[in-house]
Amino acid sequence: MEPASIVIQQLNEKDFAKFFSYLDQHLSDNGKNGTPLFQPASRSASGYPVERKAGFIQSLAISPGDPKWRRVWVALNTHDEIVGHVDLRAHHEPYTEHRALLGMGVRKDMQRQGLGKKLLEFAFAWAKQFGLIEIIDLSVMADNAPAIQLYRRAGFVRICQINDMFRIDGRSEAHIIMARSVLDRDE
Repeated sequence: MEPASIVIQQLNEKDFAKFFSYLDQHLSDNGKNGTPLFQPASRSASGYPVERKAGFIQSLAISPGDPKWRRVWVALNTHDEIVGHVDLRAHHEPYTEHRALLGMGVRKDMQRQGLGKKLLEFAFAWAKQFGLIEIIDLSVMADNAPAIQLYRRAGFVRICQINDMFRIDGRSEAHIIMARSVLDRDE
């Protein structure tokens, strides 16, 4: 399916169950069957932690710029299935209102078709229109070469790598932090 037939819209309350089902399926691929780790979680973990779902939903009701805010957009195919998502959220530290953290995912069968690029462009456009966010930050597992390549092409710059950040399944895993200004590039 071409990304042109994909619709991106803000996650709404009626789609929470569908979204968490999509996330569970997406996260079940983490580090399995040739897929690099894209989350700092054990390969045996198979979904979004139940104890975090309520906080996730609550963060969607918080106004951007306030502590703990989050906005999520989902990519829907012609069958109204969620095939990808992108989210922007507040940093945990105070005095970081001008920055946002980015998270995203694309269903395995939709990867390498331009959907990731389309989701990133959507998030940048929203951040630019919103006006408060000047810099978007992200974290990526150091072995996730496809994601790093996508982020570089989208204008993200590597800030640092933290070696031995995680110990997952008995293995040391590095973590890369990247950032991109919302203001210095036109899409």
